[in-house]
Amino acid sequence: RQDWILPAVGILVGAHFLPWARVFEYPVYYGTGGVEIVSLGGVVSSGLIASGGRVLLTGGGTALNAVLSGGSLEQQSGSVVTGLSWLSGTLQLDSGVTSSGLKVQGTSETLVLSGGTASGTSVSNSGSVVVSSGGTASGMTVSSGGSLTVDAGGTAIAITVFSHGSLTVASGGTAGNTVMSGGKLDVEAGAVVSGAITLFGSAPAVLLIDGS
Repeated sequence: RQDWILPAVGILVGAHFLPWARVFEYPVYYGTGGVEIVSLGGVVSSGLIASGGRVLLTGGGTALNAVLSGGSLEQQSGSVVTGLSWLSGTLQLDSGVTSSGLKVQGTSETLVLSGGTASGTSVSNSGSVVVSSGGTASGMTVSSGGSLTVDAGGTAIAITVFSHGSLTVASGGTAGNTVMSGGKLDVEAGAVVSGAITLFGSAPAVLLIDGS
């Protein structure tokens, strides 16, 4: 039938250019309540994750050169994040995910360790880290308005708190071998603090130990 000729030609021409789709990649915008699930083989390339947007990386998913600006990026075990530009928003590391050398240093930056592990992280300038059940923070430094909160089931090891930084260990949370050079340590009732609390430097440190 002649009325099929033009549609058929269009399909054939479009299929011919499919292999070039990966070559010409354009930034993608995630925002206003949208949820994007990126699984095995999926790639978020140069995407902007804005306020209200959420990207969930499951096993085999990849975020490449993404920009996190007010939205939420959740990384599950087996996924990969490379070249992330973190301006604001929430980065969540789930069970089985390990990260090192992160810098949480913006007013609206929040790192959530929901079973994940972060080592060598620096927290400052009103950035915040929350260690929830199963999460672990180790070798972290907290300073200049940064905050670290260890919730029930979370663990913080070898944390150094400098002037104007704060570490809060909530009921059921655990902190070990804490170093205080100024800043504030708040141990709530039911929390566990093991090892030594070392005080050094001339900056005054504040220790709040709630009753059990």
